[in-house]
Amino acid sequence: MVRFEKDRYIIKVVTHCNPVEEWQDLMTGIYELMRKMPAGEEVPERFYAVINFLLEMLPDWEQAKRMAG
Repeated sequence: MVRFEKDRYIIKVVTHCNPVEEWQDLMTGIYELMRKMPAGEEVPERFYAVINFLLEMLPDWEQAKRMAG
């Protein structure tokens, strides 16, 4: 589900197992798809939107430290 606010959108994903594992699988899958893009080809028009989305899904340093316990 997607919820829109003034300056952001929030995506809520229902998982069927461990949400951390599903998130890792998603990130790995997107990375692998991007790696398979042939070198030297023109970047698709929406490529940078996907990159920005991925970057927003990554924790910053402080969040990552808290996640590690």
